[in-house]
Amino acid sequence: MRVKVAAFNQDYNTKIIDRLKNLGIVENKIISVLHSLPFGGPVVVHVGSCVFSLSREVAQWVEVELLVES
Repeated sequence: MRVKVAAFNQDYNTKIIDRLKNLGIVENKIISVLHSLPFGGPVVVHVGSCVFSLSREVAQWVEVELLVES
């Protein structure tokens, strides 16, 4: 599933947001969600040429828009 990073959570935790930006997860960036594991497991995303596993706690700081594929 492809999504566009819309914004970061309004409660803005600078350490987490800075780390996400260092990973290439920035506003208006299109990323792919490869897996969202059950039972509070991590979210696996493809950003550029890299694959990252984000804990749910970290992933909750990213607001995304679902892109409809034609």
